[in-house]
Amino acid sequence: MNYFAVVALLTVFPTSAYAVGNCYPPIQPYCLTGISTFDDQFSFDRCRREMDTYRQEIVDHSQCLRDWIDSEVRDAQAQDNQAQEEYSNAIKYWNCKAKDPSDYCSRP
Repeated sequence: MNYFAVVALLTVFPTSAYAVGNCYPPIQPYCLTGISTFDDQFSFDRCRREMDTYRQEIVDHSQCLRDWIDSEVRDAQAQDNQAQEEYSNAIKYWNCKAKDPSDYCSRP
């Protein structure tokens, strides 16, 4: 799965109840999830401030996920590079042994 597919998948479910890579999803403001109504200007303004905070929490959460994905990709690439290098060294050793079994070949 490519980077953008992972990001898209993770942002489709921003309110899921679990953390990914120590990135905890924000909780929607109570004014959206509760039974409250905008009875007056004060409650409307309060909910608007909560929504502004929620928006910033979503931005921060998305950045956390992108950082985590980048870190995971770097780790996977390092492991892949190490595996490729180990294989390359094994081939060199095998070729040395195949060329002259009596010759000394340094182990990989």
